Amino acid sequence: MVIAEVGYLLEKGRIELSLSEVERYLSEQNTFTIYPQTLEVLKATFAIEDIPELHDRIIAGTARLLEVPLITNDQKIESSTAVETVWS
Repeated sequence: MVIAEVGYLLEKGRIELSLSEVERYLSEQNTFTIYPQTLEVLKATFAIEDIPELHDRIIAGTARLLEVPLITNDQKIESSTAVETVWS
């Protein structure tokens, strides 16, 4: 979902990072995992009630399912009680 969000922001002209650049970066790193959108992810997503935007909820739901903190500076996600967030 994060990669879809990058594509969306690129389409809207809000970022200049291309999907090819993201793909190249991810192929060079071994610290990232592309996690599939499974039924378990969607269950975790729809258990979250305090993040209004669907794509943000899917990202948070994935983090919640995997029990990992989410790196974000999105205020609505940061104020959620459903997922731990960090921002560097």
